[in-house]
Amino acid sequence: MRTLSLILLLLAVLPCTARAAQLHYYDDALLERSMLDCDPEAGLLYPALEALIRAADRALEQEPLTVTMKDVLPASGDPHDYLSYAPYYWPNPDTEDGLPWVNRDGERSPQSEAMPDRTNKSRLFSALRTLCLAWHFTGDERYAEHAALLVRTWFIDDATRMNPNLNHAQAIPGRRTGSGIGIIDWAQTPALLDQISMLEDWPGWTETDRREIRSWFGEFLHWLLTSENGKYEAGMLNNHGTYYDCIVVSLALFLGDEELAREVCSVAGEKRIGPQIAADGSQPLELRRTKSWDYSIYNLQAMVVLARLAAHVDVDLWHYTDDQGVGIREALLFLLPYAQGKQAWKWQQIKDIHYGAYISMLNEMAYVYADESLPHEIAQIEENYDPAAARLLFEW
Repeated sequence: MRTLSLILLLLAVLPCTARAAQLHYYDDALLERSMLDCDPEAGLLYPALEALIRAADRALEQEPLTVTMKDVLPASGDPHDYLSYAPYYWPNPDTEDGLPWVNRDGERSPQSEAMPDRTNKSRLFSALRTLCLAWHFTGDERYAEHAALLVRTWFIDDATRMNPNLNHAQAIPGRRTGSGIGIIDWAQTPALLDQISMLEDWPGWTETDRREIRSWFGEFLHWLLTSENGKYEAGMLNNHGTYYDCIVVSLALFLGDEELAREVCSVAGEKRIGPQIAADGSQPLELRRTKSWDYSIYNLQAMVVLARLAAHVDVDLWHYTDDQGVGIREALLFLLPYAQGKQAWKWQQIKDIHYGAYISMLNEMAYVYADESLPHEIAQIEENYDPAAARLLFEW
C-alpha cells in the first residue's frame, strides 16, 4: 500500500503524458505521476523503477514464444490454433483411461498447467508488460526492440503466428474440444493492447507492423462477436461475462471502433454490474466458489477495468447504481470490513487471502470519487508492502 500522502496527492487532477498512441487500460494521470516520482535521489517510486529495469533486463533474455511450440495438437489438427485445458478439471480416478475428466473447483490440475500454449501466453504477456513499461519509463530502445520481436513472432510472422480464435481454449478431455469459457484465458487483453500501443511510439515499429497487428486483432474481435464460443461467453452472468465485455471493448477502442465500445459499455450497468451485485454489495455468484474472496476480487477487477475503458466513450460505470442503489463502489465497500479484520470472512476460501489487488482498486476509487476518507480506511488493511515492487509504477 502506498503512503497516505501519495494517495492523497493522486486525488488531484493530474496532467496526461503526451504520446502518439492513446492508452485505455493504463491511466495517463497515474503514469505521469509515477514518472515524476522516479527521481533517483528523492523519488518515492525510484526503487520500483529500479525493480522494473532489472525485470526488463531479464526479459531481454526471453526467447520468442509461439503456439506452434506444442506436441499435443487441438482437435483441428492445426498447431497455429491455441489450445488449453480447463484448469480445474482432472483425470477421472474411476475410469481406466481417465476419461471424462472431472471437476475439482478451485484446484488446478498439473495436467492442465503443463499445456504449453497457456503457459507461453502468460510468459509472453508478462514479458511484454515489463518490456513495454520499461520502454515507456526509460526510453531505452532495447526494450522496445525485443518487445517487437515477441509480438511479431506470436501474432504476425506466418510461420509462427497464432490463428485469431480461441476455438480450443479450455478443452476438457472426454467432454469437449474447446469452450466459450476459455475466452477468459485472454482476460489480460486490455493491458496487452496498451502495451502494444506504447510500443507504437518506438520508431522501429513500422506501419506494416501497425497494420498487421490491427488486422490480427480485428479478426479476433470478429471471432468473439460471431462465433458460437464468443456468443456463449457473452451470455455468461458471472466474471466470464464481465471479462468478455472488457476484451471486446478494449479491442474496439484499440481498433478505433468507438461506436461498438460505447454500445457495449452503455448496457454494461444493466447487463453486468446490476445483476451480479446484491443489495448488500456482495456478489452471490462469486461467493459460491471455493475461492470466494479471490473470485469476488477477480470479478470486481473486471468491472473496474470496464469502467476505466468506458470513460473513453463517455459512459460512467463508476457511478452506475441499479434500482437497489448498488454498483461498483458498494461492491468494493462490502469487502472492506473483512479486509480490515473487523469481520471474519464466512464463505469458503481454500487459499490464503491477499489484499494487494483490492487495495489497488480502493485507491483508484478514491481518485475517481475524490474521496479523501478512503485512504484512511485503506491504511487499516494489513498487507505486506514492498516499496520496490515494479507494479507500484502502474497500479493504483
